[in-house]
Amino acid sequence: MKLGTIQTELRVAKGGYTPGEAIRVSLNIKNGSRRSVRNVAICLCQIVNYRSKTFDGSESFKQTRHIVQKVTVSDKIRRGTEFHWQDKPILVPSIPPRMVTKCKLIDVSYCLELQFNNSPKFTISLPIVIGTIPILPGILKNTKNNNNGIIQQQNKDFVQVTVTDETGKILGKNGKNEANVENDEEDRMDPETEQLRKEVAKKRVRMPSSVLSELYPALASPYYKEFYLGPVPISDDKERKFHFGKNRYAPKYPFYE
Repeated sequence: MKLGTIQTELRVAKGGYTPGEAIRVSLNIKNGSRRSVRNVAICLCQIVNYRSKTFDGSESFKQTRHIVQKVTVSDKIRRGTEFHWQDKPILVPSIPPRMVTKCKLIDVSYCLELQFNNSPKFTISLPIVIGTIPILPGILKNTKNNNNGIIQQQNKDFVQVTVTDETGKILGKNGKNEANVENDEEDRMDPETEQLRKEVAKKRVRMPSSVLSELYPALASPYYKEFYLGPVPISDDKERKFHFGKNRYAPKYPFYE
C-alpha cells in the first residue's frame, strides 16, 4: 500500500482435502499502514478453465470463478495493530474434485484466498487440492518430518491388493485361480512384483474392500452427497420445447463426515 505496509501470513495444515473435511486455517496480519484494514475474509474459490477448438482449428478459452465458501474474519483491523486467527475450520462442502489431466477440455482447481478492503488488488491466494480420498496420516507425518528435501520413511508396510477375475475368484501371482485362500499372503505392490502390476491392469481389483481397508483400516465409508448448490437446469431455452420430464439435475460426490 502507498500509505505503509501490511504483513500477512496464511497457513493451512495440509494441501489436500475431501468434501466433508474442515480446512484448518491460521492467519496473522500486521497492519503497518496508516489506514485501517476492513472486510477481511477467507474464501474457498473454484476456478474452472474451459478449452475448445472450432471447426477452423482456432482455440477458444474461458475461465469462471466461484466462491464456494466465504468466512468473515474481521470487519476492521486498526492501523498499527496485529490480528491473529488461529486454527479455525472452514468446511469443504460437496463439490467436484480436482480433475486429472485425462480431461483436456475442462480443468477444475481450487484455492484459498485472503481478501480485504473488498478489492482484488489486496488478495493472497493459496492453492489446495480437493480429492475423493482423505490424505494418509502417515504420508502427512512423513511430509512434516521432511529433512533437507529427503522424506524420512516412518512406515515401511507395503500396500496390499487382492486381485480377482471377472467371477470374483482370487488370483495368485501366476494368474491362476486359487481354491484355498486361507493364510494366503496377499500380493504386495512393491518393485519385486512388477509382473503382477501388469496383470492387475488387465484384471479387476476389488475396491474398496481390499485397497481402502488396507490404507484406511479405521476410515468410515463415504456416502455420496448432492452438490451443495442443489439441482441445476440441464436444458437451455432452445431445447425445452423438446424436453419431457424433469430438466434439473444435481450430481453427487464422495462426502466424509
